[in-house]
Amino acid sequence: LTLDGEKYVCSFQVSGVCDITFGFLTRQSEYYQSVRLLQGQLLLEIIIYIFFGIFASIFFSRRTWSPFQKILDFVGARCTGNAESFESVQRALQSLADEKDILENRLREETRQAHRRYISRFLLGFSSDSSALSQYIEDGQPYRLLLFSLIRPEESEFFKNVPRNRYAETLEMLYFAVRNILEEILLESRDGVSVMIEDCIVLVAQDSLPGGLMDELEHAVKTTETALSLSMACYVGPACRHLDEGPAAWKQVQQLYRESGFWQKDRLPGVWETPQAPASDGPNDYPAHTRALAACLSEGNFAGAEKIFEGILQHDLDGH
Repeated sequence: LTLDGEKYVCSFQVSGVCDITFGFLTRQSEYYQSVRLLQGQLLLEIIIYIFFGIFASIFFSRRTWSPFQKILDFVGARCTGNAESFESVQRALQSLADEKDILENRLREETRQAHRRYISRFLLGFSSDSSALSQYIEDGQPYRLLLFSLIRPEESEFFKNVPRNRYAETLEMLYFAVRNILEEILLESRDGVSVMIEDCIVLVAQDSLPGGLMDELEHAVKTTETALSLSMACYVGPACRHLDEGPAAWKQVQQLYRESGFWQKDRLPGVWETPQAPASDGPNDYPAHTRALAACLSEGNFAGAEKIFEGILQHDLDGH
């Protein structure tokens, strides 16, 4: 209502006693005064929250950016906020990751080389510790020793147009290639490890899969010869079950290897298997016979040397 030029707010109330309706008049300015106070307080709070949020976002964004700024300073780039700075950070982090992978691969290769040296010493009889070999072959599982010998590798096509001053480097590359092919074929589906002993590649391979290891050796030898244009002989040791039989098996494979190069000018290519199980030194041990023969010759005991030589010859003719 408007009375005397001033606005009022009118409210009515019905009495419950005499059915009398009575009302109240309140100036509009006084009625809405509390509402205006609440509106001002709400507006002030909104303004405070907005300014505080802006300040907090700027403050925390600077704290969040500082690590990236330190990285940029470390790699020598200025924090300009452009794409080049982020690319430099990415390149730096990628180089660190690549260097980490290179170091890990180098450490794994050094550990693998150390294990192979320990295995070589164990097979040669210089050590009785078979722990290095047990990481590749489980004790109780059948396995064989395979000795691969390259026949006159310097006359193969691999050395064509190679100067003589690079023969040693080329021969090392050739052995590396042969080992990769043999491992890929023979050790792809079975446990095993390859080592270098003198100028021969020796594989210790598990022989418990159906079909046996012998079924794959011919294929592995022919594939290697075709791929690298060379001739190769493979000497197969007897089946072994326990790790401690490794040195005895190596002696027998080495004996077969030496005998193959004793009776003919060049070794015959192909796969050759030992005729008997591994045994300790006995009357038919080839290295012991050769040592005894050399001792008799040095002492002038030609009768004893003739007897030992006849034993070696008879042993070979009998097919042992």
